[in-house]
Amino acid sequence: MQQSSVSIPQLHTRCEDEGVECNVFEEASHYFEARPLDQGKEDDYNYDEPPKGKRGENKENRSLREILNDTYEDTEALYKRMKDNYPFSEESFQLIEQDIRETRERISKVPLERVRWTTDGEPDFFSRRFADVVVRSVTAKELIEAELVDANSSDGVIGRAIRDENYRRLNVAFARRWKLPEGSRKQFLGSLFHCTPHEDKSRFVFAVRVTLHDAIKHVGAVSEVTKEVKELLAKSKD
Repeated sequence: MQQSSVSIPQLHTRCEDEGVECNVFEEASHYFEARPLDQGKEDDYNYDEPPKGKRGENKENRSLREILNDTYEDTEALYKRMKDNYPFSEESFQLIEQDIRETRERISKVPLERVRWTTDGEPDFFSRRFADVVVRSVTAKELIEAELVDANSSDGVIGRAIRDENYRRLNVAFARRWKLPEGSRKQFLGSLFHCTPHEDKSRFVFAVRVTLHDAIKHVGAVSEVTKEVKELLAKSKD
């Protein structure tokens, strides 16, 4: 059984023109605009100190509040240092730089003292997303039909299969948006922008700065999809 990320042509098509990797930003935007926030929720994060995150990774040495309100300052600096290593066209670089600029401008217009929380106990990462690119998470049925998991798969293997496929989908959506060459559809979100996919409970997936994503505890969709995979596999035995 294959356990690593691959292109999966047999997955069910969700978008007529672009398949499972299509950008569903408008649909996601409507969802998150209507998603209620818990105005009274408090947390115990120190917003005046630099967060370390679950990976102990924070090279920025900025406070959590500074990262919250200018999440992609260091993304832009990293991009400028690394861009010459990527054989993209001038048009692609212009599209990337436009997304970085517009993302920073959008966030600057909504300054926050603390993270906003939804009524289901999840942080509002959507308002701090990188660019207007969103894909749908892989489903339990898709993973099983693609034979990426089976009845012998551990929770860890299932979780990795979910994350790998969602990362692939998001990379392809960004590659299409920026008109990148076919061979560049790899995991450039981390190396060039220090971003990671956030798999929201809504099953929408979008990019968030690693430092912010790791600093704020959340559940997300992976555990729920893992549970659904195990339930479907158990039923298939009956």
